[in-house]
Amino acid sequence: LVIAFLAKFLHLDGITARIRKVIDAIRGKVDAVIEKVATWIVGMAKKGGKLAADKAGELFSWAFAKAGFKDAEGKGHSIYVEGEDQPRLMIASNPSAAEDFLDWYLGQQTAAFRKEHAPLVDDIRDRIKVAKRIVGEIASLKKKGEAWKDRQRELLDANVMLSKLLSTLVGEDPAVAKEVEKYKLEGLTGTFSSMPKPKGDDFTPDHQPQAAVLVKAARFGFFSPNGQLSERAEGRAKEGYAINLYKKRHQLGRTYGYKGGETKQDFFDEVRPLIKDRPANEQRQEVIRLMKAALRRDVAAIKQVVRAPYDQPAWEDVAKITKGKKTQEVVGEIRTRINAGEDQIANQDLDSLTS
Repeated sequence: LVIAFLAKFLHLDGITARIRKVIDAIRGKVDAVIEKVATWIVGMAKKGGKLAADKAGELFSWAFAKAGFKDAEGKGHSIYVEGEDQPRLMIASNPSAAEDFLDWYLGQQTAAFRKEHAPLVDDIRDRIKVAKRIVGEIASLKKKGEAWKDRQRELLDANVMLSKLLSTLVGEDPAVAKEVEKYKLEGLTGTFSSMPKPKGDDFTPDHQPQAAVLVKAARFGFFSPNGQLSERAEGRAKEGYAINLYKKRHQLGRTYGYKGGETKQDFFDEVRPLIKDRPANEQRQEVIRLMKAALRRDVAAIKQVVRAPYDQPAWEDVAKITKGKKTQEVVGEIRTRINAGEDQIANQDLDSLTS
């Protein structure tokens, strides 16, 4: 009743069915979250006599409705409400996907393989520890209200090294493509060249900002042929930052295929009048400023794609490989990893490319 009341009261009818799908599994914690929401509504009603929907839009925040729990294996999770226009109850796991993938992959190999690759595996585990430490520090900084965006850049650089090592370990092993565990690598960030690319797994690194923009921008005469932009753009932007996405979700993004040609053209149509007859340093700054704007749009587009409910076409590959078992749970985990990866990509250092 509380769920139905909340949905109707705040015009959020779409949230009802999605909440009900997870209530049975985590009823106690969900009820606690909803009780906080209901208490807030009652409190506001007492203060003002009534709570108009437009006033709710001004004052209401989902932030206080976050709760945590541990599963039967002791793994930590959090429950939270995501989204403003169409809020959804989400479950997010602690960042350990790369480690989970590593443990699974090693479990499929022979003892001889594990012995031969032991030094590499140790390096991977060390990189995972570094990434986890930075994630924890970012969470702490956010909680304190302190600057954290530079740490996202540090995390992105740490993941470049992690993805390179995982790529070395996995190589082009086609066996990865057949297993649900491959999705542990979706949302992994790095450079295009560093990303693991097992044969037949239908995952592709998504350049953000797009490769075509990096490559063409580097050809402007006011950028040095030996500068950082040229280095990043070399070899079709193989050193450009990218996020690992399943092909379907990549295709639904902003720059895949023919859409990439259009976004590239739009970018340079906007750039040209802004750089005409200006000093070289100002020309470089304008290009990078617009590149940042394009990056924000790229990130927002993928985040919009993964907002789709688990039973929508954007996730049909997951439903197929999970055969309907734990599909919603797997989708939730993938969505969380992609959003976290996009946050890293969004905070990459583009200013240095003006040098």
